Amino acid sequence: MFKRTAARLGAAIVGPCLAALALAAPASAAPGYFGGADRYITYPDGRVFTPHGFNAVTTLPPLHPAFLGRDDARLLADLGFTGIRFGFEPEALEPDIGNVDMEYLGKFADYDRLLGSYGIGTFMVLNQDNYSRRCPLIAGLVGDGFPDWMLTPRTTTGVLTHEQCMAAWDSFHENAPAADGVGLRDHFVRWWEIAAERFKSHRNIIGYNVVNEPRQTTPERIRTLYQQTNAAIRRIDGDHLLFLEDEPASQYSPLPLPLRRADLGAVGYSDHNYCIETLFSTFYDAPIGDEMIDRCIGLNQRQLDQVIDYVGRERFPYYLGEFSATDELREQTALVDAADRAFAPWAVYAYNAQLDGSGPQQQRFLIDEQKPASLANAKPAKVDALVVPYPMAIAGTPQRWSFDRSTRVAQLTYSTQRAGGGSFAGEPKTVVFIPRAKYPTGYSVTVRGGKVTSDPTSPWLQVAADGGASDVSVTVTPRSDGVTRTPLEVDQCGYDLAPCGERPAPPEPPKPPVPPAPKPEPRSVPRTPARARLALTLRASRSRIARGQTVALTLVARNRSSQALSNVRTCLRLPAGVRVRTAARGARRGAACWTTRRLAARGTASARVVVELRGTVAARRRLTVRAGVSAAGAHSASAARTLVVTAVAPRARARPRAGGR
Repeated sequence: MFKRTAARLGAAIVGPCLAALALAAPASAAPGYFGGADRYITYPDGRVFTPHGFNAVTTLPPLHPAFLGRDDARLLADLGFTGIRFGFEPEALEPDIGNVDMEYLGKFADYDRLLGSYGIGTFMVLNQDNYSRRCPLIAGLVGDGFPDWMLTPRTTTGVLTHEQCMAAWDSFHENAPAADGVGLRDHFVRWWEIAAERFKSHRNIIGYNVVNEPRQTTPERIRTLYQQTNAAIRRIDGDHLLFLEDEPASQYSPLPLPLRRADLGAVGYSDHNYCIETLFSTFYDAPIGDEMIDRCIGLNQRQLDQVIDYVGRERFPYYLGEFSATDELREQTALVDAADRAFAPWAVYAYNAQLDGSGPQQQRFLIDEQKPASLANAKPAKVDALVVPYPMAIAGTPQRWSFDRSTRVAQLTYSTQRAGGGSFAGEPKTVVFIPRAKYPTGYSVTVRGGKVTSDPTSPWLQVAADGGASDVSVTVTPRSDGVTRTPLEVDQCGYDLAPCGERPAPPEPPKPPVPPAPKPEPRSVPRTPARARLALTLRASRSRIARGQTVALTLVARNRSSQALSNVRTCLRLPAGVRVRTAARGARRGAACWTTRRLAARGTASARVVVELRGTVAARRRLTVRAGVSAAGAHSASAARTLVVTAVAPRARARPRAGGR
């Protein structure tokens, strides 16, 4: 995720990588599966697919997006979004050697079924951030991903140093043995064998993102990792696209981009486009000025231009896996428009913030994540930035797209030649999403080389090419005397325009890939059951704090349900400059998270944590301490407390002298 970009300054993307991957993803879509042609993702029928969407990655317990329910799927579908990037965490999949939690992967199968019923495709990424939950990031945050047993040599307590975490990466790439004698990289490959077996029947999955932001790579290391992993996946699942990532690099110099199709075969490519200046300013609550934004827009555009030229030459199907992570919308809007002009699918970071320990709350799409998802609960400025017209399906090869936000004029030009060559079966239609948010009073269409086949009020503008036409151009302009309906109103949702919420579910796998056998999966909507609910209060011993001063925080988790809960996880999210001085009882030294093994029905669990302001923070600055509590089978809860920074430590009130003076 975006938070690992701390290492991007001065980092180098891998060298000549990934040789001889003959067992890579198919160049064209297998029947019913998404595929690739040249640099484009394609539908099974060969049309170019350019999904818009979000990341929904959770790096705090329960390590899957338990917040995601039918109201979220309906909101996303009604706003025209057609892609979600999920991340499953190895530390939850195999927390102890040999203890594989198939129910955990089953959660993601549920989410994919839910989103697929609304025509929202998914990307599945094996997620890690700087290797381990015990590895430091920035602004007091820690990483996630690999379980503790993947750390060699084992370190039993505390947060590791950056050098120790990079040494752990070295051990991983060198396939050093874990405690069971099996190599660390071999364990990684086995995770993907398990995931491929579980997800191979899910045709709603657009592709597998093999690993999120690998580190400590060399050309030989990354080639070996992907050769071994891709070959293992292909033995089980020969249909889904595989997307590969490089190690993050600095935007301040040309990107190396060394991967070659001749070495890789027909795989896909994904990158993350973050400007380090606005990202770090958001983390550290620093001002973001116009000059910085202008500079970042230029850097983002330069990275995108380099990548688009590169994937075009190498014919790698491409998607922009992460960007933004802030509420700075001028930069975000510029990158959305640039990606759309390049026909690049994108997934903004992020839909959620509540269960993601990766950074500031500005990244989220909803105003209040404790309330149901709805248009009224979505940030209006982000709706304006992200909900735009776009060519979702193109029956040919894209040539040009533009959307002028001031005039609301959109223009598309494409060749009727199928991308990657060949011909279409039948007469597939080009589909352009027309959002009510941009065309509330309707739209008009002018077509050259084709004809409109959709209703004039439909959010899905459909165009069929004329017989013999080599090119088609479409121009959309706003009108003032009509109406634009939404996908839910016309009951056509997502990439296939099928009835909303009514697609058939993929078949269950015939047998479990590894012991223990997975339990039968629930058929209900995968939302946290209403029978259990947690509450959390957070109190501070003082409301003002100076550098070097401590504050005692008291957290009380309350089980409001009539049944006991196990493994209740409580975590603090501390602002920049604030560190744990004394951890909660039973927690590791310096840790901001701890687990209550059992919380009785209607019971409470209290913890006291002492924190210290160690960084240099301007006086009168307000620092927000946030906390969250979660447990399997329960609604999570959160709380916050604001501390005001003073120039010097507040003095204790003087006691009156004897005699009243």
